[in-house]
Amino acid sequence: MVGPPTSKILLVGSRPEDEDVSKGMPFGGKKGDVLFGEFSRVGLPLQRMRIMYLFDHQGSTEECDKISFVNVLKEMKDKDGVLLIGAEACEGLRIGSVSKLIGLTVSSIYFPSSVGFVMATSNPPTSDYVGEFRLSVEKFAKKLKEVQGG
Repeated sequence: MVGPPTSKILLVGSRPEDEDVSKGMPFGGKKGDVLFGEFSRVGLPLQRMRIMYLFDHQGSTEECDKISFVNVLKEMKDKDGVLLIGAEACEGLRIGSVSKLIGLTVSSIYFPSSVGFVMATSNPPTSDYVGEFRLSVEKFAKKLKEVQGG
């Protein structure tokens, strides 16, 4: 987990990949380059955001999954906007398939009432084509601006 704990923006990925582990930061590889680039493009530098994974490890155990679920819900509290990135993040938080939710605001009985909104998107692509992901980031930035009164 990185970024200021008091940030009003939370990005939640599924789980670290090899590049993330080797660099010691979430989205430290090619997907991170796309993620950082798209958020910078819409005027939201990642240094202002809290970034974490639903699963803070590679691999999976049932006990660890439950602990991660609770930690994400705690982090969501009092955030203006939360972006769930990737299929496992969406499914792990019990909201369904990301392919049906890309760029949509989602809700769950599990989410804290103090969260402004939660949106779902696919993982950042590793190719030059950012299509759906770019549109999701743009929608997220627009909704965040509305929630923050700007």
